[in-house]
Amino acid sequence: MKTIQNSIARMIANREQIWQQYDRADSNRKDLSKRFAKYYSNPSQVTTISPLTSQQLPPAEIEACLDKLEETDRKINQEQSNIESHKNEIESLKIKARNLIIGLIIGLSVGGSFLLFTLFIFTNNNSSDDSNSSQLYQLNTQKNVVKLSKQGE
Repeated sequence: MKTIQNSIARMIANREQIWQQYDRADSNRKDLSKRFAKYYSNPSQVTTISPLTSQQLPPAEIEACLDKLEETDRKINQEQSNIESHKNEIESLKIKARNLIIGLIIGLSVGGSFLLFTLFIFTNNNSSDDSNSSQLYQLNTQKNVVKLSKQGE
């Protein structure tokens, strides 16, 4: 009689353990459906996948799948933050490039204006020197003509 009671107690404990695993697997399935439904267009369509665990029991497979999905979700979030970081860096570089171009344009304008101003001053001084030297030449020529005319008298 004792062995029958022990046998019944073991069967009840085993059945209780099976139902607990089922409840945990069903809870994980509901959690997966809730969390990852936005990623799938047709959640009722099922595809055959390779086993994730050596036991190949539904509760263990669901737990392993949940871990893999969470890892994938974490990687996706990390890559999205990397993309945002790179976008911000690109925007920063665009602003720096625009400022550099504006600075170059202003610098070249100021430098070109200074160069033109300097050339203008030197060309005006040279032209006035040329007119002064031509006047000096005319004056010297007149003096020579006067000297020659005095010598010839």
